This record gives sequence, C-alpha cells and structure tokens, in this order.
Amino acid sequence: MPPVDPDYERLMTLQQGLEPISALTTGAPSQASGSDGGGSSLSLSYEMRKSEAAVRDLAVLVKLSNLPSKEGLGRAINGFVVNAKDTARGLQRLGAKVGGAVDSVLAMDE
Repeated sequence: MPPVDPDYERLMTLQQGLEPISALTTGAPSQASGSDGGGSSLSLSYEMRKSEAAVRDLAVLVKLSNLPSKEGLGRAINGFVVNAKDTARGLQRLGAKVGGAVDSVLAMDE
C-alpha cells in the first residue's frame, strides 16, 4: 500500500476548530478569536473549585445562623456544592481530552 499524503487543509481546519474549546478549558487565549483571555491564565475548572470552597463556607455560615429556613437553604447549598464539584471534575477531564486531541493534531502537523 503506497503512503498517503496528509490532508493539511483538513488538519488545519480541525486544529482551528479546537482552539475555542482549548481556550475555554485551559484559560489560554484563543488565537482564532483574537482575545487576550482577559489576562487570566487560570482555568475554568480552577475557578469552579475556588467558588466551590466559597460556597462551602457559606453553607457553614447558614448552618450556624438563626435563619428560620436554614435546613432547606443548607440542603440547596450543599446540592450546589456537589454539582460544582462534579462540574469542575468534568471540566478537568474535558481539558485533558482536548489537550490530547490538540497534541495529536500538532504531532500530525510536524
């Protein structure tokens, strides 16, 4: 079987299509959009984890408060914390998969 020449145009299109996703999951600026990423190199997953910690602190304050509906509010906040933790974990996995895909495309480019 003779060697097949790579379709460079298709590889470039695939790579450019992954840039916005890569920027979202890693916090890196997207070259396609021309944005500067807002100056932040923190990933969305990291920001979710920071928010999760802050909401946990809020849950403790609610639990120790004199609010008449603190049990219901506490359950809702704890549910939010669980969802935030699951979402952050999913974003980390997505970022790893996107990074792997981008690395594969870059390896094919070389």
